[in-house]
Amino acid sequence: MDIGREFSDHCLVLFHVLLVPAATQSRTRKIFLYNKGDYDQLRATLSDFRCTFFNSSPEANSVDANWNHFTQAISAAIDECIPSKLTSIRNKRPAWLNAPVRKLIRKRDHLVKVAKKTGLTTDRYHKARNKASAAIKAGYRDHLNTILGNVVSDPQAFYRFINPKRTHTTSIPPIKSNNKVLLTVIYKAQCLNNYFGSVFTVEKDGSIPISTSLYQDMPDNQVTTPGVLKLLSQLDVRKSMGPDGISPRTLKETSHEFAPILTFIFNQSLSSGVVPQDWRLANIFALHKKGPKDLAENYISDFNLFKSTRAHCVFQHQQLPGR
Repeated sequence: MDIGREFSDHCLVLFHVLLVPAATQSRTRKIFLYNKGDYDQLRATLSDFRCTFFNSSPEANSVDANWNHFTQAISAAIDECIPSKLTSIRNKRPAWLNAPVRKLIRKRDHLVKVAKKTGLTTDRYHKARNKASAAIKAGYRDHLNTILGNVVSDPQAFYRFINPKRTHTTSIPPIKSNNKVLLTVIYKAQCLNNYFGSVFTVEKDGSIPISTSLYQDMPDNQVTTPGVLKLLSQLDVRKSMGPDGISPRTLKETSHEFAPILTFIFNQSLSSGVVPQDWRLANIFALHKKGPKDLAENYISDFNLFKSTRAHCVFQHQQLPGR
């Protein structure tokens, strides 16, 4: 630590601190190129699987076995018919920094290095700086006008632009639990999971109590293939996949091939009263409700279970009109 008056009439406190930045670990994830998929081959593969599925006496298998058989077949078909690539998760360059703008920025930065070496700032540097600044502003303005002009037809682009600019953060801050402060993502997720699990009502084992409602009993539901096809045709292919890992694009493109299989599995689940283990999975999001953000009890859980088409179809068929 150095203390002196070399730079000011005030006493200066100067610290020399050696910091070693932590190396960032690059992460990769697999992305399917759905626009380049061979959907004719995918439909043919799933059509053959449909015949194999019904010829193997699926009624003799459990709901879990039939569902796992279906998901394994469709995952293998997707890997075979839809190309994919591994991409690194990194910050993307802003869309308005196109090639001409980046060229002006490189020229400006080069002249900055020259000015630092020579100690002189020339008119050439000032012109390059002004051109780069004007090009960045013009590109940003054009990009913003495009987003606002297409907000009705492409609302996702609007929200992709707006969300990073919100003042509040969506991450979970440190959480207090048992006189400890949880900082890592894993510990915070475990704490929230324990709290959400503690507030669920666990019903006692035994027979279901007889209802004394004045309403008539609801007739048994029967899922039909046309009903499943209708729901699949209404899927938004731009939505993300659910916990089952099957994209809405694939479900919609090949709906005619595997709708009979889903219909069979749905009816088997309803008639047996058994829900496959895979259907009980959901991506849980902790949403702050009120009060201090460092307490788990001030969060509520939200989930995207219904993004999974298998659950969406079942619960849509169970809805009663007018109720």
